[in-house]
Amino acid sequence: AEMMNPWIRERGLLELDKHANVLYMFDEHARVIHCKTMVRSFTEKFDEETIVRLSVSEYQHHGRDGESAFYRNHAYANDSRGHFMLPTKEHVKYVTETIGHTFALPVKYEKEILADVMRQALMITRSFMWQPPKCISTDESVDFAITLLGHTTQLFVLRHRCSLNNTSKQGHLCFDVLRMWESFYMEVELDEAQWFKVFKLIIGTVDSLLHLDYPMDDDTIASMILRANAGHSSSSGAQAHPSNKFDIDANRMLLTNMLEVDMIKCALHAFINAFGNMGAKLQLELVYLFRVYAGRWMHRIW
Repeated sequence: AEMMNPWIRERGLLELDKHANVLYMFDEHARVIHCKTMVRSFTEKFDEETIVRLSVSEYQHHGRDGESAFYRNHAYANDSRGHFMLPTKEHVKYVTETIGHTFALPVKYEKEILADVMRQALMITRSFMWQPPKCISTDESVDFAITLLGHTTQLFVLRHRCSLNNTSKQGHLCFDVLRMWESFYMEVELDEAQWFKVFKLIIGTVDSLLHLDYPMDDDTIASMILRANAGHSSSSGAQAHPSNKFDIDANRMLLTNMLEVDMIKCALHAFINAFGNMGAKLQLELVYLFRVYAGRWMHRIW
């Protein structure tokens, strides 16, 4: 059982055991402190220029192939101190689960914006995916990377009590994740079971945001955004939290409007690539899943 977007479990796509997370029993304050400490202990090993180059701009400048090559050459796992810190699989599990839990934290906690910590955690996760620690064998490396991919699906979970500005920051992080997913499944050689798992992770994550339980017209959407903006402003200038269904839905609509085209393209590309790498039996299951889920939201881009 692994950490992932809980919607994936709710739809019966993959099993999820919430007790598998090492931070599950801690309160929110302890989880925030623990994740921040772990992330910073790794990012402090690189200078500012390297951290900037490890950002999404590297993908934009060099494309998918450039990203993977860069991360392999600048991997945390290649660093001698990184090997010393992660000598066993138990160390790796503890570190990756802690860093992975960062993607489930609120975008803003108390007065601190955690989006920057999440971006650093994503940078570390990318590095581990392209270059696992030495204790992870070659045969285990792909499954290890898929586990980390599952961690990143948590970024697509809607945050409650979140301003529209911070929801926008979350959306930009999700853009980075979508590009990382594409780099992964286009470059890494996967077997049938691995393709099926990756597809389920992607289709479940897309569905978590794009499914709608009721129709909303433009006037309703505009009303929700106006109400949310009004709720996030006060005479003192402090940020208020969404407190009702309309405020929460305004954040959801902002996030889906930002991401829907890229998410659907990612799901479609994953389906096409998975279909071409499966036998006839799994192809039928794949087509069935795609029809069930994509049928709920594919119309959004036409």
